[in-house]
Amino acid sequence: MSKNYIKQHNAIIEARYDISALEKNIIYMLLAQLKNEDPPEKAYYVIDFGALEQRLDQKISIKSLVKAAEALVFRVYTIQKEDGGILYTSLISSVQNLPKHNIVQVGVSSMAKPYLLALKHNYTEFQLDMALRLKSKYAKRMYEMLSQHREKGTMEISVEELKYRLALKDPKTEKELYEPWSMFKEHVLTGPQEELSKHTDIRFTYTALKTGKKYTDLVFKIDHSKSP
Repeated sequence: MSKNYIKQHNAIIEARYDISALEKNIIYMLLAQLKNEDPPEKAYYVIDFGALEQRLDQKISIKSLVKAAEALVFRVYTIQKEDGGILYTSLISSVQNLPKHNIVQVGVSSMAKPYLLALKHNYTEFQLDMALRLKSKYAKRMYEMLSQHREKGTMEISVEELKYRLALKDPKTEKELYEPWSMFKEHVLTGPQEELSKHTDIRFTYTALKTGKKYTDLVFKIDHSKSP
């Protein structure tokens, strides 16, 4: 695998969670360091803020970076296991800030390690720098999901499932973050569509299908034949 490509387990791509774009970039920098030969007992990985800024070609306040790294300890992923069970876990178990060196050390959660280390199957590869350049957290998630289905050329998903993955709907109260449909379309579909076309190797179009008067399903057509 090229150093500019990262692997992510499909169970994480399909998981339910909500993290910021900056937090996502820190996860990407972690994924870029993981190697198949890494021992499960490895204690921590180093996130070099200078390296992240260099890849993004922009300055980011150290305070914001440290805050984002620390927040990852409390971000819960709801992962559907292959045996039908559900795992609730964070990917990051600990963060140690070393400001003199402009880095943080992050520990990987023991329960998340099977979804991060020594991936042999059921994973997706996508380009690190392209994923980093996306500004919206929804564009980043859409890039991952569409990359998972790029060879097939299509992705079919229910609106409810997409809202579930992006944590847009409270499962208890059923209150939604983006209502009406026009808001959901703007933030989750149109915005990411423009970002991916500009910054990544994936373009997509989509068809929103109705059941009665309600949009219930989405069919994405994926084109990965062009460079950004």
